[in-house]
Amino acid sequence: MLRVKLSTIGIFSDQSAAYADRTIVTTALKESEDLTKKVVIVAEDTDVAVLLTALCPADREIFLRKPARANKPEAVYSSRSLSHMPVVEDNILLLHAITGCNTVSGTYYQGKTNFFKTFQNFPDLGDHAAKFKKAGLSSEIIFENGAQLILAMYSAPMLFRKPNIPDKLKWDQLLQTYRCEMYRRTAATGRVNLANILPTVDAIQQHLKRVYFQVQQWLHGYQLTMDPTKWGWRKEGHKLVPVQMEEKPAPKNIMELICCVFKGDCNLNTCRCRKHGLPCNIACKICSTCLNTERYSDENVTVPETEASDEGDIPRMNTSVDKNDQTHLSY
Repeated sequence: MLRVKLSTIGIFSDQSAAYADRTIVTTALKESEDLTKKVVIVAEDTDVAVLLTALCPADREIFLRKPARANKPEAVYSSRSLSHMPVVEDNILLLHAITGCNTVSGTYYQGKTNFFKTFQNFPDLGDHAAKFKKAGLSSEIIFENGAQLILAMYSAPMLFRKPNIPDKLKWDQLLQTYRCEMYRRTAATGRVNLANILPTVDAIQQHLKRVYFQVQQWLHGYQLTMDPTKWGWRKEGHKLVPVQMEEKPAPKNIMELICCVFKGDCNLNTCRCRKHGLPCNIACKICSTCLNTERYSDENVTVPETEASDEGDIPRMNTSVDKNDQTHLSY
């Protein structure tokens, strides 16, 4: 009814059958083909701004007007607003999706601004991000490249991102190792918040699948033929819901693990591990004089061998690594 009313007063309208934000941008692009026109999109959704930046040709400029709201003044953006950051501009779809958008959840406590800065500081990440724009890739290729982006997002040492290790050590093992190390350091403080550490490998795999699917949907729209149920989604009635994980986050005995932050030799019941009849484990704040020294191990968990680094809090894998690869990501 509204479209009919608009047409009677000479206003063109279009009804999107799927992704409205993309329809808004592609309509603006079509109008901008007439170089005598100045095209302005009026919208509040960040997805529209991201799509405008990604899809607008370099020889054109389209503006986005964000109306004033509450205490926020009106703002005007351009399709060229990120031209001073070419690496970010070229991969804006991936950067927006992997850090959270309308259809893909974000990673806890990992904001867009910090990751954008990391992306600028390490241009090699652009090679991995570019894979997400290519159609027809396997989930294995997406995971291999996406894992390196996730490690960078969580400020992993360059040692983990560019390891000089045998090919048999897969990226899932590197993610497990770094997740274990993040937990160890967090647990040692006595203030454990699992949401702050790297997600499980399974959760990362599902997240990267959804990211790739969303980027492809933005790029190809209605022409996309990918099956969402193979890319991190499942059908529930007449709607799609995200697949959070396909496996349990950890074996039962690890889920029930107790650790201590005892600074003595752990020979008294003031040590929580000894009090519950358990040996101290890698999650404890290990003391060199600890007498409760039997280390926890589980046949279901494989962690590559590590040794303490010179800094004392980052493990160094038992492989040869170039000095230049031992720096930490910094903002």
